[in-house]
Amino acid sequence: MKTQEDLAIAVRRMQQQYEKGRMDRDILRGWVLGLSSYPPPHGAAVEALKAWFGQRTPEITPEVRDRDIAMLAAVADLPVARARSGM
Repeated sequence: MKTQEDLAIAVRRMQQQYEKGRMDRDILRGWVLGLSSYPPPHGAAVEALKAWFGQRTPEITPEVRDRDIAMLAAVADLPVARARSGM
């Protein structure tokens, strides 16, 4: 992704697909782990997201899914993303 705005849009899309059950966690995990580094304000949130998805989870419980969604939202809902996308 080229810009932080692109990142926020892509993460929001992935989050929505995952929430609706249209995406398997393993596919999402691979996508997340393939993200590059970003400058602030997204950098720390992206690194935390990658660290979370980098852990192997033997069982995907509702709590794990909720945490997945919250971690994705932490990247997609940053103030810079809102200001640029008009949200």
